[in-house]
Amino acid sequence: MKTMLLILIIFILGGIAGALLINHYPALHLMDQQSSTAVESTEKKPLYWVAPMDKNYRRDGPGLSPMGMELIPVYADDAESAEGEVRISPVVENNLGVKTAEVKRGDLIRPIETIGTVQFDESRITHLHSRVEGWIEVLNISSVGDRVKRGQTLYELYSPALVNAQEEYLAALRSGNSNLINASKSRLVALGLDHAHLQRLDQQRRVDQRVKVLAEVDGVVKAMMVRQGMFIKPATEIASIAPLDSVWVVADVLERQSGLVELQQVVDVTFNALPGQTRKGKVSYIYPELNPFSRTLQVRVKLDNPGDSLKPNMLARLSIQAGRINNSVIIPRAALIKAGTHQRVVKALGEGKFKSVLVEAGIEGHDAETNEAVVQIVKGIAAGDRVVSSAQFLIDSESNIDAELQRMQQHEMHNHDAPKSNEPKNIVWTKGIINSVMPGHAMLNITHDAIPEWDWPEMRMNFDVAAGIDIQPLNQGETIRFSIQKQAGGNFSIIDIQALETKKEEVHHHDH
Repeated sequence: MKTMLLILIIFILGGIAGALLINHYPALHLMDQQSSTAVESTEKKPLYWVAPMDKNYRRDGPGLSPMGMELIPVYADDAESAEGEVRISPVVENNLGVKTAEVKRGDLIRPIETIGTVQFDESRITHLHSRVEGWIEVLNISSVGDRVKRGQTLYELYSPALVNAQEEYLAALRSGNSNLINASKSRLVALGLDHAHLQRLDQQRRVDQRVKVLAEVDGVVKAMMVRQGMFIKPATEIASIAPLDSVWVVADVLERQSGLVELQQVVDVTFNALPGQTRKGKVSYIYPELNPFSRTLQVRVKLDNPGDSLKPNMLARLSIQAGRINNSVIIPRAALIKAGTHQRVVKALGEGKFKSVLVEAGIEGHDAETNEAVVQIVKGIAAGDRVVSSAQFLIDSESNIDAELQRMQQHEMHNHDAPKSNEPKNIVWTKGIINSVMPGHAMLNITHDAIPEWDWPEMRMNFDVAAGIDIQPLNQGETIRFSIQKQAGGNFSIIDIQALETKKEEVHHHDH
């Protein structure tokens, strides 16, 4: 009996708990729905979609651009960006390898980069001539390039004139006449005998039939004009000897840079044959005339050559420190984008925003502090700004600044040549076919006729519509006549619309 009563009580309590659960479940379910709705409401929704390569091509939803590329969404934060700005997410920025550098003030060194060759130091070349006629009976140097040492016998000469002069000197010595001795000795010196040979004559009292000619410097044989057994005269050049302990490096400087070169400017010289080595020298001579064929000016640098490691005719690369500009606004040379008619940089605005801006570049050179390749900026950015120094071309292409500049230049040229009229030059009338109506964005996509006033061809593009113009009644395919006004910042807005006819036509797409 007690068991049955216990089961009955458990059954009753279970029913009460089930009823309470059923009554509270809708509330729990409603709370879950409200939580999901709140999360969804916080998600950002795109305002519209644009083509990756043409920001003027807009759509209300996802799809493909005229080039077949997936449209990308534009959110409220993106839409608030100024004209020409590009926003990149941190992930994409990292994947592109975007690097920025600070625009700073510094001293700019203007190097002149050129190429030269190693040459003999011509001021120290020795040319061998005999002062008497005679025959070379022994020749100890045989060819160009032979190395010689100071005091080495170069050749032995038999000369009747030298033999007679020696005999006269010995006769004067035997006579003891000091005047005769001095006269004979002076004649031997004039004929080319050195002091050592005269001492040998005094000691041995014997005539040398062959006189030995010794090298006066260390070096190499630069030129060789005789052979053993040849008869020579004083006018005959026997050989030339050039030392190698110092050399010249002669380089060509372009005519437009010739005015920057001065004596004693520091020069860094490197050689392909000696990688990793840099020799320092100074401009020791500037040649007085330009080469009329190459239009270059030659400069000379003298370098010490220990170990004879620098060989004549060896190729050299020279960096002449031709001047210094102090306290200049400078950026890395890699950050400058050079176009045909202008130059620009990609400016980093922070928070993933970038913008291409026009600059006026000055002289290229090296940072005096870091030796980094830099360029002087005269106008366009200031010290403290940051510019993109890597992957800037990818970001610059997104800003579409080339197209905007071309459009502005064409407009200016047309305005310069166009006749005067009462109509403002920033307003034109044209006709076009509506491709799509976007009331939510106050925008029309129209394929318009050519506009000769602005040198525009027939093309398809998006137009903002001025406030107060109702575009709800307009339909796709409708032909309209409308006026366009150029706004500040390069935007174009429709300020008046006149409906002409309504018919469906095949629209030719021209991306703007």
